Amino acid sequence: MPLIVSKEKLLNIYKAELLYELHRASECIRLFEAKYGKSFEEFKKELTSSSENFEAWDDYMEWKACIKTLDTIKNLSSPKNRITEIVFLLFSALLL
Repeated sequence: MPLIVSKEKLLNIYKAELLYELHRASECIRLFEAKYGKSFEEFKKELTSSSENFEAWDDYMEWKACIKTLDTIKNLSSPKNRITEIVFLLFSALLL
């Protein structure tokens, strides 16, 4: 028996995944801001002008990745982006 998934269900799964990743990236940023008591830009400026601190550089890389993820998700979620249609077409092709 073939698996049938409606467009609506597929889009709901996609939206749920986007919301999860949005929350995860936002929470990551919030935790680093709380840990260091400053914004990423302030942290970056201080980090590059101080002596080498491996933990701080690790945090910098992770924090930067969280910001990039958040920006990517916001771009994917914009009304201008037709990603939901593309995802639906890809999943539809996989299920055929």
